[in-house]
Order: sequence, then C-alpha cells, then structure tokens
Amino acid sequence: MSRGGELGGRLQAALGDSYEVQDALAAGGMATVFLARESKADRLVALKVLHAELARSVGIQRFRHEIAVTSRLTHPNILPVLDHGDVDGVLLWYSMPYVAGETLRARLARQTHLTVAEALRIACDVASALAYAHGAGYMHRDVKPDNILVRDAQDTLLADFGIARALRDADGSTKAGVADVEVPTTTTGFVIGSPQYMSPEQVGGDPLLDGRTDQYSLAVVLYEMLAGETPFGGRTAGAVVAKMFASSAPSVRLVRADVPAPVDEAITRAMSRSRGNRFASISEFASALHIVSSESSRAGEGGALSRITGRLRAWRARE
Repeated sequence: MSRGGELGGRLQAALGDSYEVQDALAAGGMATVFLARESKADRLVALKVLHAELARSVGIQRFRHEIAVTSRLTHPNILPVLDHGDVDGVLLWYSMPYVAGETLRARLARQTHLTVAEALRIACDVASALAYAHGAGYMHRDVKPDNILVRDAQDTLLADFGIARALRDADGSTKAGVADVEVPTTTTGFVIGSPQYMSPEQVGGDPLLDGRTDQYSLAVVLYEMLAGETPFGGRTAGAVVAKMFASSAPSVRLVRADVPAPVDEAITRAMSRSRGNRFASISEFASALHIVSSESSRAGEGGALSRITGRLRAWRARE
C-alpha cells in the first residue's frame, strides 16, 4: 500500500464520520493533502496531515505554527484554516477549502511564462494578501510559486504560513497588539526558505526582517512569471546566493521586451539588494505596477490591465 493509502486509512479511522477521506491530492516531505468531504457542512475540503515520523521533531512545531498564524488571518486571497485537530499528539491535521485549480509552480511548468496581464493579476492578488498580513502584524517569509494557488479568471490564494513570523519593532519586540506565535526552530546557522526567492537579508539570517523581505520575494515571483526563469539561477543554493550578492537583479526586459518599462522598473526596485532602496510597503510596490493607458494599449491588454488597476485602488482603499 502506498504511503498516501496508509496515511489516508489512519486519518479516516481517526476522523470517523466527520469526514469522508478520498484521494490524495499532493504529497510533500512534511505532509500529504487529501481531498475529503466534510459531513456536517456537506462540502469538499482539503485535509493536510503531517507525516507521523515528523510528529516528534521540529516538523510538528512548524505545522502547529502554520495553523496558529493562518487562523488569525481572514482575507479573500489567503487560504484559510477551517478546522484542525490531532490524535494522541501524533496524527496532526487541519482542513482548508478545496480549491479547484493548481499551484503557480504547476502553471509555470505548463506555460513557462504568462501574459503580462495575467502575471500582474496574480501579483496584485498576492500583494493584497501580503498587505493584509503585514497590517495584521505578520510576514510570510516563504512567498514562492509553490505556495500560490491559481484559478482561471478568478482570485489567487496565498498558502503555507509555516515559517511566517510576527513583525517586530526596531528593538526586537513584537509589535503592539499582535499575538506572537512560536517560530519554528532550526539548526544554528541554517536559514529556512527557498534561496531563489529569499531576500539578501533573509539569506544572511537577519533577525529583524520586515515586510520588505516579502516584497523582494513577490518581485522575484513576478519576474519569473514574465521571464520564465528566476533572476538569479544556479544548480545549487550556494550558486544562487553568490549571484545574488555579486550583481544587481537583471532587467526583465532583457528577456521579455513586451514588459512595460514601469513594470520592469518596479520589479527592479523591489529586488534591490538593500531593503532601504525598495518600496516602503507592499502596497506601494503594487501601486507602482499601474500601467498608463498608452503602454496598456501597446501591450494589447488594456482591458485586463485596467481591471487590475481597479483592484489595486479597491484594496488600497480598504487599508
């Protein structure tokens, strides 16, 4: 029997009649996600369950951390936690809405790069989620295509707050009014995250990160959606980091000439090696992606870009 089959069987036995566990949707190093039907609400959900061998390691800390942070965030572009539980402290799980779509990673594997309008729509949705999270006092720290769910012509959802942490003041204290959460520990000198999408300060292990690290990561994702590759490629994490510190981020227009200059300039600024040179907030970065009418017409996507501008104005007005 497959690992998913064994785990699914144990999960079904633990949940009883509350859920009808169906097929495994995805499996990773830490957890497996199953499609299930919640009996009480009669709705399809995704059940994420931690692999048993990680239940007595740092894996359980990160899993509980993800539940704790996400439960505090309610936003249309953040995949929410609906329910959670554990069996004897070993079988840990939580449920979330079932999303009929795919990860941005899967989309890019099929399409290599996206249209300017679609890339900006996705970036706008993720920026909205991050602006809300930052306003609530939390930064994501792991913005990458694997953690972004996309649905055709619908909203995008940001997922996996497993290594999110509370934003802190200059003295290192948690910001006033923000519930602190336990941050997953790591081996000394080891930094959690994906090097291709991490900001230089995150790679360097800066203990006082702020929302501008998420801004950097989102800019890298937007660059990849447009160019079909990340700005600092490499076969190893070391090679990626070496390139990041050796040179500035390249212009996306070098590989994609139809990207409007203002978008290119915004991406380049958001990926500045020094966070002091980036936008002051994720909201400012998103606003800088606004395309003037003449450039929209030249790209042949004026209508779609106009709708994106409307979204930006709407969610900025709610901040």
